[in-house]
Amino acid sequence: MIDNSAGDYDVPTVYVRGDTVRVTARFKLWDLRPMYPDATPRTPYIGGSGYAVSFPPTPATIQGDTLSVTLTASAPLPNCVHMNGGIHWGLGWGDPPGQGNGNVQPAQQNIKGGGGLLYVTLGQPATDGPLYHTVVHVSTAAAMWVDTPQQVIDKTWEAFKTRKLTTASPAFDDLDKVLLPPELRRVAKPLHYYKEWNTLSATTKELLETGDGKCGAWGLFMADTLKVHGIAAKAVPVEPKPNPTTGLIEAFAIQRWDFQGAGGSGNADYPYGNLRPADDNYMLKVDGVWQYKYDATDVPHATGKDPDPSTGRGQGNTIPKAIFIDHALVRIGDENKLYDPSYGTGPFVGTDFNSALNKWEDASVAGFHAPQLKNSSRTPGRWEHFFRKNVTGVLESKQG
Repeated sequence: MIDNSAGDYDVPTVYVRGDTVRVTARFKLWDLRPMYPDATPRTPYIGGSGYAVSFPPTPATIQGDTLSVTLTASAPLPNCVHMNGGIHWGLGWGDPPGQGNGNVQPAQQNIKGGGGLLYVTLGQPATDGPLYHTVVHVSTAAAMWVDTPQQVIDKTWEAFKTRKLTTASPAFDDLDKVLLPPELRRVAKPLHYYKEWNTLSATTKELLETGDGKCGAWGLFMADTLKVHGIAAKAVPVEPKPNPTTGLIEAFAIQRWDFQGAGGSGNADYPYGNLRPADDNYMLKVDGVWQYKYDATDVPHATGKDPDPSTGRGQGNTIPKAIFIDHALVRIGDENKLYDPSYGTGPFVGTDFNSALNKWEDASVAGFHAPQLKNSSRTPGRWEHFFRKNVTGVLESKQG
């Protein structure tokens, strides 16, 4: 059963491909027998059908005011990833078993339309916690009809590359608009990477709850979408190596930082410097948009601009935060292939893990930033952020 928010009336479910679906249902009845004492007893039959799954009419039992039935699908689910938009249930009446002609009338009443979404995964889910609806939906909807792990990975990655992922909408139709008040209607909501630069969301659950998350949240989220299908995926933290010359612990300056000329900081190890404002508030929100603000810059950032589509865009956010002491990538098993779900870039393929990491670094890291603040040689008494360029082909990061 998928863990979903309170108020759901159709809770989605998950089965593994090739499973045979078995359903037990109970309905409350309005007992009219006292009003019609001479009526001929009839046996209720319930059946149902949906795309790629059906349940033959099955006799139900009545006990007091409760009608109960257990149904088994007439055939196993397809041997591939699949998503069923819902099962329509019908109620009919027939002769009691062993009596009369044994006739079963066609369904006389549609007792449940739409039904809960039914997801079919490639393999047994290997998640550590609950199955969140959005986690199941993203990869299953993307990988409809495929039947190999690599196809699921590739199709899921295509969804992440769009940078337009949303939470799942639990129904395909407009039942929410009819049955629920506006505050309880469930609609798909965009998911973001550092929409708020001060976000604290670091897990899949927090990303889905807030619609915003850090790189760690996005790494866990992508890994979870694959683990749903039994695929061994994991979020991999990476961080800069200590500077080989200064020994300083640096931070990544992720695209897009624009290094100007040879720099003017006067520091041989970090030729580029950005002068912090007098109030030290260099990272702020202006007219609802987060940006970096410096009084003088050797390395301006693409703040306020829509960057080149090939670099710098984050999930649901064209200008995400861009200085980090670490980052999260995704690795499938022991493959020498890395994915960056926060930016929708990759996969970065190497002959070993480090060569794959170097390819990510060359494509994603503009330079390195010394987090330690130093007195500015250009404006005494002021603080300056120091940067150095990334050197293509030289691995300067490591697994955290």
